[in-house]
Amino acid sequence: MIQCAVALEHYRRSNPRGVVSLYESYNEHFKDVPPVFMGLDVKDFLSRMRRALEPVLSADPLPQRGQIELDESAAPKIQLMYDPFQTGEAAKYSRPG
Repeated sequence: MIQCAVALEHYRRSNPRGVVSLYESYNEHFKDVPPVFMGLDVKDFLSRMRRALEPVLSADPLPQRGQIELDESAAPKIQLMYDPFQTGEAAKYSRPG
């Protein structure tokens, strides 16, 4: 999730190479995550991330730094389907402290 946020920050700072690099990286990390995890519809969230980053990802050639501008209204918001603490799901993944 942090890499998703950083990809959006690279977009906001007009760094297309950073957008592409983080997109590739975070997708690799999500490949084994279930479609719904900890209350998040992961599949939907990643689809909305793709749509937000699409202008950069589909550009050919890749724009230069300073040539892209993030439409912040297109950035996906995290909305949980349920509270993973109430369902006990969060406890399954917590580490003993």
